[in-house]
Amino acid sequence: MTAHRSIVVATDGSEKAAVATTAAAKLAAAWGAQLHVVHAWSPIPRMVATYGTGAGATAVMSPPILEELRIAAIEVLGAAGTEGRRAGCAVEEHLLDSADVPDAVLALAEEVDAELIVAGRRGLGALGRLFLGSVSEPLLHRSTRPLLLVHGDAACWPPQTVVAAVDGSGDADRAAVLGAAVAAATGAGVELLHAVARDAEGLVDVDGDTYRRTIAEETARLWRQAERLTARTGAGSVRARLELAAPVTAIKSAVDSVPGPVLVAMGTHGRGRAHRLVLGSVALSVVHEGVASVLVVPPRRRVTG
Repeated sequence: MTAHRSIVVATDGSEKAAVATTAAAKLAAAWGAQLHVVHAWSPIPRMVATYGTGAGATAVMSPPILEELRIAAIEVLGAAGTEGRRAGCAVEEHLLDSADVPDAVLALAEEVDAELIVAGRRGLGALGRLFLGSVSEPLLHRSTRPLLLVHGDAACWPPQTVVAAVDGSGDADRAAVLGAAVAAATGAGVELLHAVARDAEGLVDVDGDTYRRTIAEETARLWRQAERLTARTGAGSVRARLELAAPVTAIKSAVDSVPGPVLVAMGTHGRGRAHRLVLGSVALSVVHEGVASVLVVPPRRRVTG
């Protein structure tokens, strides 16, 4: 099984962020990874006093208010750190003064070489705390590292089923491996999902025998991949599932029919070739639909120089 060295989790003190912190802490404990808890904050503009008029006006934060904000930020970070230690993992806390929360989180992930970034889907940003709802999508677009977006309240984690959407691409395969590793850590089952649309490229205008033979071959290939996942990750139950539907429809159907709560694991970019599932737009659609927590794996970074 692949070793996991570090996990970064973003927190803002909200209930949704607390669920994400719990998820990250339990994964870190199960994998023996270091948990890096980050809280990024900056003063709220409306709490800045303006002195003078016209071109000579200056904006000054009242020292007592600034200190109050700093203390509140430290308390938020400390509470998340305590949750991580309670789960049994090593924790390092990071308080970052930054108005660009996604960039702060991603910079920290680069610094500590994180294997996984975790965030809640929505947050309540009182006293200048980060809004995780507005942070999750920028993270999805910008992250070059695997990203787990935890959706819902405490009842959504741990997952009971991981739906791993595969399309034959390397990104999707890596997402399936990481999703199965999450399943092994949480005791969840895995549904290895492949979507095949009847009008997909390569299947249009073929005769019935060819179509049935192609579906049978895809199903057999999927079961072989499921067996490899079990051997590699130690996941207790990995089942193959082929859906004759468009990608988003197939994922929603799988989420609706398996025991929940559910985590959907997928790559951010797919192959897009004959009857393969194109995950670039699908990943965004699944996140926007909010049908489940989502684990996305971006393309492998190229090493230059």
